[in-house]
Amino acid sequence: MPCLMDPNEKEEVRSRKLKEAKKVEAILCGVLTIIEGGSENIWHRLNYEEMGVSRVEAEKWWDDHKAKDKARREREEQEAKKEESRKSGIAKLTIAELSALGL
Repeated sequence: MPCLMDPNEKEEVRSRKLKEAKKVEAILCGVLTIIEGGSENIWHRLNYEEMGVSRVEAEKWWDDHKAKDKARREREEQEAKKEESRKSGIAKLTIAELSALGL
């Protein structure tokens, strides 16, 4: 029973469940991305009663997930551009300048 678990065991179970949920979310994202790229709208074909969520909830989750993915990709792109600029700037420095900067 959860009440009898020591705190470390509870944290291990929570961590394992979180990793599993993230894995399932990634799989669902991949599948929905492919399906969404097709011509058929699949939302009306899902069994929401079996899923335990409404169509509105499912579509909202998907829209929110896509927005988070877009923001993550944009952030990663900006970080890559920043790193490229940093490397380009460092490449222009002399050995003395690099040494002065501790690089």
